Amino acid sequence: MRGVDVANNDHVSLLRSGIASWNNWRLKNSHIRVDLSGINLKFANLIDANFIQANLSKSNLSVAVLIRAKLAGANLAGSDINNANLTGAIVCGAQLNDSRLASANLSLANFSEANLLNCDLRSIVALGTIFSGSEMTEVDLAAANLREAYLSLANLSRANLREANLSQGYAISTNFADANLKKMVATGAQLNKAYFVRANLQNANLSDANLTEANLSGADLREADLSGAILCGANLSGANLSEANLRTANFKAAVLIGSDLSGADLSGADLYNANLSQADLKIANLSLADLGASNLFGANAYGANLSLADLSMANLNDAFLYGANLSWANLVQTNFAGANLGAANLNEAKLEGTNLEGVFLEETIMPDGSIHE
Repeated sequence: MRGVDVANNDHVSLLRSGIASWNNWRLKNSHIRVDLSGINLKFANLIDANFIQANLSKSNLSVAVLIRAKLAGANLAGSDINNANLTGAIVCGAQLNDSRLASANLSLANFSEANLLNCDLRSIVALGTIFSGSEMTEVDLAAANLREAYLSLANLSRANLREANLSQGYAISTNFADANLKKMVATGAQLNKAYFVRANLQNANLSDANLTEANLSGADLREADLSGAILCGANLSGANLSEANLRTANFKAAVLIGSDLSGADLSGADLYNANLSQADLKIANLSLADLGASNLFGANAYGANLSLADLSMANLNDAFLYGANLSWANLVQTNFAGANLGAANLNEAKLEGTNLEGVFLEETIMPDGSIHE
């Protein structure tokens, strides 16, 4: 049945008669296109209200109580929803672009496939909230509490999540390109295949997060905490991980071509079969790390700590390891052709089948403790 346009004032009067009457009228007149645009419902009690596909654009819903409200497909564009309570609300497919929801409680609400483009969501509480597939480009989520929230397949490109909390959340295949995630906390989050290209993750806490096959190329991860994180097959080409905490992280088969890992703590990390060609590893701590079969062609590991590391079958062709500590390292069948190992420490290192062709060894401490001249 075609929608019937009813005067805005009639709809306002019906709503003012009470939620029970309003919901009953909506149930019997679901074909009517509700127009409440511009309405002032500040502080209103709208628990369980039925606003499915209603036009509430540019309305004032600040501090309103919308617990379990039905807003699926509603138009809330440009509305003031600051400090409102939308706990358990159904907002699937709603239009909220340019709306303001700062400090609102959205816990357990469902915003899947909603349009939140350019929304103000600063300091919201969104525990377990569903934002899957939502359009959230340039949304402001600074200091938002998104613990256990669902953001999978959402578009958060150029969004601001500075100091937001996404711990134990789900953002699988989510687009965070060019987003500001500085000091974000996402411990234990599921971020598989997420897209973080050029994102700012400086000082972020991603410890124990799952970033399998995530794309972090060109991302800024300076001083970030990724200890215990899973980054198998992830792309970190050109990423800045200087001074980052990467202890026991899993980078198996990850791509770190040209990445900056200077001063990073990679102790106990799994870098088996990882590509670190042209990477900057100056003064990095790689003690006890597994670099077996990894590619460090042309890498700069000046002064790096590789003691007790496993570099068996790794390629360090033309690598710069001047002053590096390789004591007790496993260098079986490692390729050092053309590398600079000047002043490096190879004390007690295992060199069986190691390729040292054209290697610079001046003042290097050899496996037997002697100093090469």
